[in-house]
Amino acid sequence: MPTPRSKVPALLVALVSVTAAYVPGASAQTSTAIPAGLTPQKIAEMVPNVVGIGAGAVPDYVGSDDYTFAAAPALYYQFGNTNRNVSWWGIFGSVNLIDSATWSAGPTLQYRPGRKSVDDAVVREMSEVDNSWEAGVFVGYQYINTQGIPWIARANVGAQWNLNNEYDGTYWWASGQFFFPLREDLFVGVGGGLGGGGSSFNQTYFGVSPANAAASGLPVYSPGGGVSNAYIWPALIWRFHPNWLGAVGGMYSRVTGDAGDSPIVKDRGDANQWLGGVGVAYIWR
Repeated sequence: MPTPRSKVPALLVALVSVTAAYVPGASAQTSTAIPAGLTPQKIAEMVPNVVGIGAGAVPDYVGSDDYTFAAAPALYYQFGNTNRNVSWWGIFGSVNLIDSATWSAGPTLQYRPGRKSVDDAVVREMSEVDNSWEAGVFVGYQYINTQGIPWIARANVGAQWNLNNEYDGTYWWASGQFFFPLREDLFVGVGGGLGGGGSSFNQTYFGVSPANAAASGLPVYSPGGGVSNAYIWPALIWRFHPNWLGAVGGMYSRVTGDAGDSPIVKDRGDANQWLGGVGVAYIWR
């Protein structure tokens, strides 16, 4: 999805919790042995509950070359001894309704920051885009390797719709992640994804109407739909206490397609978006 404010802090806290949850060597005990008879279901049962926070530098708005500080909360709660759970990562939440160690699906809710009170003097003359909420659905699949060093690969797709009529139509996204241990208390996560919507979405966040052109001096621009964002990220996660995790990481995001050709991005910002931050989380069963 487009990289909004609080994306990286939320991402880091998510990495902290998910990676520690799925790597058996990261148990609260000091033993490094992999449990006998390890299965995806047994690994899934090791997932802890999580509460955390992350902070870092993010673009002022999608496509901006100005950066600002942002912080984001994180929460993950698993219902009993099932795989059903509710989570909130910064500005994105979901409920998994499927009791499966490999499949997940359910509703989503996202807070989408708009473009308000920005630093760029020209873009600031344009009409503001209000913050809004979006509801949607997702489906995910994960493969857990249980032979030798355990690792996990995940893939997710989703679609969502704006609840505040900031744009019409569907916004869709797809993402993938890969997690593996370097040692008992140190883990690496890498991943990437992309997202896009219709012309209404791109017009809202990247278009320049005649009125906004007259106010800002930018040329009129009416983008079409399509992929508007692609990103990759690495992160390093350290379990420094049986109940505490920390992480550091970054993300490279590229504003693509008609969105990347917008004068808001090409003339006043940068299609290349660099993000970084740190996170900490408390985990328990």
